Amino acid sequence: MTKEMIKIQNEPAYAKDYEFIVARECDGEYWFWGAYEDGYIAECAAIEIGGVMFHNVKIQGKRG
Repeated sequence: MTKEMIKIQNEPAYAKDYEFIVARECDGEYWFWGAYEDGYIAECAAIEIGGVMFHNVKIQGKRG
């Protein structure tokens, strides 16, 4: 599933510059948790909160 297919609630503007986004699902919606350059760290965060990691395939690491 790509990030562009879904809406992440409360996602800050800076998050679009990161390769990995972590969100938590609540009542059928995804809520922003964090933005990461490193996939391993993002995956660990997703596991820790019982969330989902989304991969922005247009970016490698952090843009800008």
